[in-house]
Amino acid sequence: MNMEYDAIVVGGGIAGLTSTAYLCRYGYRTLLLEKRKKTGGLVNTFWHQGFAFDAGIRAFENSGIIHPMLKSLDLDLEFVKNPVSIGIGSQWTQVAVESIDTTNREITTSVGEKYQYKKLIWAADQRTLYSAIKGIQPPNVEKQRSLVRRSEGNDSILTLFIGVNLSQDYFNGICGAHAFYTPKTDGLSSLPRWDEAAVKGKDDLLKWVDSYLNLTTYEISCPVLRDASLAPEGKTGLIVSTLMPYQLVKRISDEGDYESFKKFCIDTITQTLEKSLFPDLMKHISFSLCSTPMTIEKETGNTQGAITGWSFTNEKIPAESHFKKITNSIHTPIQDILQCGQWTFSPSGLPVSILTGKLAADEVRKMLK
Repeated sequence: MNMEYDAIVVGGGIAGLTSTAYLCRYGYRTLLLEKRKKTGGLVNTFWHQGFAFDAGIRAFENSGIIHPMLKSLDLDLEFVKNPVSIGIGSQWTQVAVESIDTTNREITTSVGEKYQYKKLIWAADQRTLYSAIKGIQPPNVEKQRSLVRRSEGNDSILTLFIGVNLSQDYFNGICGAHAFYTPKTDGLSSLPRWDEAAVKGKDDLLKWVDSYLNLTTYEISCPVLRDASLAPEGKTGLIVSTLMPYQLVKRISDEGDYESFKKFCIDTITQTLEKSLFPDLMKHISFSLCSTPMTIEKETGNTQGAITGWSFTNEKIPAESHFKKITNSIHTPIQDILQCGQWTFSPSGLPVSILTGKLAADEVRKMLK
């Protein structure tokens, strides 16, 4: 078996898939490595008891990028419009990269396989990249490695996936297929910082979480309202998300209270929505699943469960942040290694991930000519 490739792409999220698709279209021998059972990263759907749930992004915005990309790859996909409402008040192989030998341009996987590359595109978590590169590196590489290690990821979310024994009509008449809803007008500015509450003890921290979940804004999605096959007849899958600090959840987990915290969040959120938006919701719930920032970190490998790359609170962002220079964002200080995806450019999102995936593939094409 020939283990040498023109290009290797690490990470099967939307950026890595984009790079791989274009490299294959350009005629290069390309290998895509993904450590999970499924590709897609944060663009992902899972099924539970007959209900389909969006595990990551709920909808796409074309942004002048998605449709042209699909057209250039001769991909014909059906799009369903996703109106948004706003309310306030009332057989895949799992392979992870273990190490990268930049001198011999060789990667070693978690199952001991070795692959040689001419060019490598890293479309996965950036901390993982600099952890995989072993030994002392040139000063510019060590400088970037140090910056990445001390930097924080951006926003993460807590999500409930709820199976409800209520028809589509019930939810269509209240929130529609996709909505953003704030239960109260008080605003989160009335709350202290969560770490200030945590200093006083666990009970005070849970009180803070309770207040937060009663005041925060929720993104609510009902996939079955866009496609009737995505839930059993007469039932609805409900996805409810809100921002949640990774460090808060990590602290609770380190104290051994992770599972009870998830149950607390399920109870608090469903009670809040029943009181303010969905009358009698709780008695119609058949199941509730809770995903936290730690779930996202575990499932996707994203540092701190971040869904939009690096945090703006970092003293220095380990990525390009000027859109006029986005073509520079795909370069790393490591010879023959390019990058793409949400850790590449800030601010990030689905269109940026696709764009940087295409830019990285085009750069490889130019370098290999």
